[in-house]
Amino acid sequence: MGRHKPVKIRKWVDRDLFMIGVTIWACEGTRRRPYELEVSNSSDTIAKVFVQLLKKLGLAEDIRLRVHAPCNKHNKFEQHWREALGVDHFTKPTVTRGHMRDVGNGIIHIKIYSAIGRELFKYWTESLPQLLQIPKGRGFKSLPAHHNKISSRL
Repeated sequence: MGRHKPVKIRKWVDRDLFMIGVTIWACEGTRRRPYELEVSNSSDTIAKVFVQLLKKLGLAEDIRLRVHAPCNKHNKFEQHWREALGVDHFTKPTVTRGHMRDVGNGIIHIKIYSAIGRELFKYWTESLPQLLQIPKGRGFKSLPAHHNKISSRL
């Protein structure tokens, strides 16, 4: 029996990056498999922020990318995402035959195979209202200045 790779997550991440990244997973994340953390999107900005969070958490080497694109454009789209995200770990692309709605540079699937990572994002997503200190029915509340950093709660 092989040994499992240890998971190391940095304990401190910029608060804004953390909140935005967790919100991206809450809105755009895939929850099909309990052993993977995945976000799929066609926006460079959303993809960059999510990858930046994963890198800050120390998970950069575990990131895998997959492009969803028309058959005649997947190489071009892979190059775009490689440059945009600074990651060169691609798996086999999902190729669409025929017409695909115009989504700019295709859809990028950002994936990490980690049940623990997925469970952390699930926990953080469920904790967002408390982390944002949103009183029920009152909207957002300003946070004190000492909340610049958020603990990963490990």
